[in-house]
Amino acid sequence: MPDWEIIVRPGAHPPEGLGREISSEELEDSKVKIVWSGFSAAVLIVLALAAVENEWYTASALLLPFIIASAFFFIVYLSTINASGQADSAKKKIKRLSGVDYVDPATLEHQDRDRARLLQEAVEVILSSPLHRSGKVLDRERNEVVLADLKWQIAKDLQKATTADRKMQDIGIPTSDNPRASTSHKQALLALQKIRMQADVNIEKIAVYSNKVKYAESLLEDEKRADAYGEVFAELEVESVREGQQSEALESLVAAQEAALEVVELHTKMNL
Repeated sequence: MPDWEIIVRPGAHPPEGLGREISSEELEDSKVKIVWSGFSAAVLIVLALAAVENEWYTASALLLPFIIASAFFFIVYLSTINASGQADSAKKKIKRLSGVDYVDPATLEHQDRDRARLLQEAVEVILSSPLHRSGKVLDRERNEVVLADLKWQIAKDLQKATTADRKMQDIGIPTSDNPRASTSHKQALLALQKIRMQADVNIEKIAVYSNKVKYAESLLEDEKRADAYGEVFAELEVESVREGQQSEALESLVAAQEAALEVVELHTKMNL
């Protein structure tokens, strides 16, 4: 399973079929299988009827099942072609909406995909925190609205960076000392670096915020631990007082018995 999720524009819904598109190879393979299945079924029906020794089955009768099977196969084949067309149309729609209604990190360049992963991890830490969910410490509604918008804006910038990067790879680097080509290339590189640097800055700010949330959460958890430690200490203090009383009673008993033994010993020596 990938460690990222599709980032959807706030208020939008990902297009139907996103993440489960059927490849052209799969569609072609499916059509071939249907062709052979239909043909095989027709042949088997004809052979089965031909194997029956019955004068009622004439040559024309033997052809009837084949014709029926062929017609069925043709209908299924047309349906497959229609499904293929619908799948291609869905793919075009999904591609058209990429960067408009959603960004799929799986389609980004590896460095932009890593940025998207860090972004999603930081946002998830905040939104999954008890401090956020309770709404008592953090403003839950503001967190959700602002973070969703920031995540989308950053993801869209990463999509732009990936698209520009791939275009530049296709264009290639200048191969001569043409000053205009060299200048344009440098400008494009600087613009690409700028959009990625800005994304890094914003992701870092969200990451710092998420770290503060984790730290505050740890402080509150340790407060609960401190209370629990206090309860343990109080219980042990009660036991300590009780043990002290037991110790005093024992010392008193021992002292009394020792005094009695001394009296017995004294009487023995005096032959009383």
